[in-house]
Amino acid sequence: MTVTALLLLGIGIAWTMVAISQSMLAGRKGAISAFYALGTLFAAPLAWLVCFRPGERAVTAPRAGDLALVLCAACVFNCAGQACLVAGMQLGHRAATLSIAQSAMALSFCSSMVFWHERPSVAGLTGLLAVLAGIIAMGRTRHESGGRIDRKWLLLSISSFMLIAAGQIITIWPSYWSGWNDTARLRTPLTLTISCAIYLGAMLVLRERPSRSHLLPAALWAGSAVVAFFMLFLVLDRLAASGCAGCVFPVAIGLSILGFVGYSRSRLHEAFPWPVRVGLCSILTGIALIALHVFLRSR
Repeated sequence: MTVTALLLLGIGIAWTMVAISQSMLAGRKGAISAFYALGTLFAAPLAWLVCFRPGERAVTAPRAGDLALVLCAACVFNCAGQACLVAGMQLGHRAATLSIAQSAMALSFCSSMVFWHERPSVAGLTGLLAVLAGIIAMGRTRHESGGRIDRKWLLLSISSFMLIAAGQIITIWPSYWSGWNDTARLRTPLTLTISCAIYLGAMLVLRERPSRSHLLPAALWAGSAVVAFFMLFLVLDRLAASGCAGCVFPVAIGLSILGFVGYSRSRLHEAFPWPVRVGLCSILTGIALIALHVFLRSR
């Protein structure tokens, strides 16, 4: 249980660093596909070097093709969602865009109960609602511009929400396969390699080119993404055995939002109005309740 908690904390910190790198790009108004193409070019070789265990058997033969299809589908949705996320941030709505997009974890939590029959609990469901309420409360601080709803920003945020949710649900799927194992830790390098191909293709189609302003945020994104993916797949497999894999995204994403809000406050000197304060308290409460759910289900 202690190892699982540390992995969840590590994922939250790594995703905070990912959000910071995205915020850096948004502030510089850089080309989105070029940024991600450069970041995945850094991250994919690093993942093969650090994560992959060539002497181990990755998956059983009948599942090898299924894994490739599942990862391709997850990457398509996630890449599109991440692009919408940064596009929304570039309009100046960084905290709200991140909060709405990351609340996609609600769908992954619900999918675990619908598709894989994880048992709900009062603590888990109440914690989920508290996390969602906190995210919505923080998002309210930037919902309006000049007294009117910013429809372009709202459309990007909702699109990011739906696309990232689809990617998360598909990502969870292999952890529930019968006889599944990933002792070779193949999913992290494969995910980043597929994502790299997608972003390079988008960059070529859109005729974007990376610039020097992309280097620092792309390097930060690459290192953080490798660490986050590596720990994510480890903890998904650990908690799937006890029927609690659906809790991974709510806890880790809640922690990453808290971390990014702290960065925005201390580094970017953003305002800290009452919706943000209420949201932070609600998210902390939700994380504690979901952690309780994980503990009770894993005993």
